[in-house]
Amino acid sequence: MYDFFDLNRELDEKSETVKSVRRALNYLDLVFPSQTPELDRNTWIVDLFLLVSDLREHYVMDGREKDLHDFFVSFWQDVENARRTSGGEKGIVDFAFASSSGTTGKTRIVKRFAIIKQHFLMKYPNLVLLDPKREFDYYEKVVVFRRDKGICQSCSKKVEWKDYEADHIYPHSKGGQTRIENGQVLCGSCNSSKGAKVP
Repeated sequence: MYDFFDLNRELDEKSETVKSVRRALNYLDLVFPSQTPELDRNTWIVDLFLLVSDLREHYVMDGREKDLHDFFVSFWQDVENARRTSGGEKGIVDFAFASSSGTTGKTRIVKRFAIIKQHFLMKYPNLVLLDPKREFDYYEKVVVFRRDKGICQSCSKKVEWKDYEADHIYPHSKGGQTRIENGQVLCGSCNSSKGAKVP
């Protein structure tokens, strides 16, 4: 964890890493809108942040805020019970042990992440996978730009190639595919204001 901060001290505010961290934190605000006593230890915050970052990168998580909240509270109770009694399901006991000492070490963080993600996916096996291809490639961008004649599909303004943003008509975060037929030309301001809205 400390290595990450050392390596990323000079991150640009507009970098994809910073945007990804912000998206995860904003999602966590939706999941936990009020004070959450289960999140009083740094290890739980790190574990939950890693889980949310990973889930949002690979699965459609919009509308799953309550599921994540309920899972976390229940998982926390199971881990704390295992910590107090030294008993319970093996994965939960392993998680409790990995969060009891040396909590910032990479090995323990990786172990806790694997356990909490496995438990979440076992509880919610019906999650929809996101298209692993997030961005339109150069060829796709050219085809979408030519098809839409360089016109923003929201405000009808002419957009220069260098200023054009290939947008998912049906948002990627909601399961939209990164395919030409799901792409459209948007100007920067329209793309920013659209966010993840479904047309």
